[in-house]
This record gives sequence, C-alpha cells and structure tokens, in this order.
Amino acid sequence: MIKEMEKREKFSYTRLLRTAREQNDEMVEYWAEKIILECLRIDKPLNELKICIEGITFREGVKELHHSRNLALANLLLKKGLNVFVHDELFRRAELEQMGLRWIKPDEADLVFNCFELKMRRSV
Repeated sequence: MIKEMEKREKFSYTRLLRTAREQNDEMVEYWAEKIILECLRIDKPLNELKICIEGITFREGVKELHHSRNLALANLLLKKGLNVFVHDELFRRAELEQMGLRWIKPDEADLVFNCFELKMRRSV
C-alpha cells in the first residue's frame, strides 16, 4: 500500500500509513504488559496459568497471518516464558500445531485475550 501511494505521489498518505504501521506494531508490547499484569492478579503460579490468544488471523474471516499482531503477541509471550495457547475458528488444531503453536478452547484457559477484551475465567 505504501509503495502504491509513493507511485501516485501521495506522500502525505505514505507518512500516515507508516505511522499507523508503527503504532500497530507497538501495540504488541502494550498488550503483552497488560496480559502479564492481569496474570499477576490470578491466584495461581504464573507458569501454570493458561493464556489463550483468541483470533490470530490478520482480518476477521480471512485465513491470513501476514501482519497479524495477535500472532506476534502470542510469540512474544511465549518468548517471555508464559504458558500461551491460541484459538482461531479458521484454523484446525493440527494446522496451529504445525506452526509451533498450542491450541486450546477459550473456556479452558485462565485468561483469554482477543482484540476486543481481556478476561479472566471466573472459576480461577
């Protein structure tokens, strides 16, 4: 998209698109911090907590992972040593496992994150 705007000499649009991409990329760290803080509120050892990242596709209803911030978030939390799982209606369990991810149903997790909310399971 940026290259197309440059070809059309719409340079103000390219600045906007770059800024939007940078802001979007920074949200991964922001949500990782929020998730970790929420995990600390749960009365359970951190290494036993099951975190579910719900929805890892880039766009709803499209089985595409390019630029997926939720996938980047899952990978960042995994790198930090947290017990992270994913769930996405568009992927079968085997497909996710082939990508090196672990699958879980959201209602089996202690903490569920999707792009709209962060919630703890009440039975914890």
